[in-house]
Amino acid sequence: MAKEFAPERAFEVLFARASRMYPCVSRARLVVDL
Repeated sequence: MAKEFAPERAFEVLFARASRMYPCVSRARLVVDL
């Protein structure tokens, strides 16, 4: 089902949704990207 989607793509979607509810996630993403 989700196998068609690229892992990094799914991560961006999850972060995009989470960043709206949790502003802190945006900072955490910087760490993840590094």
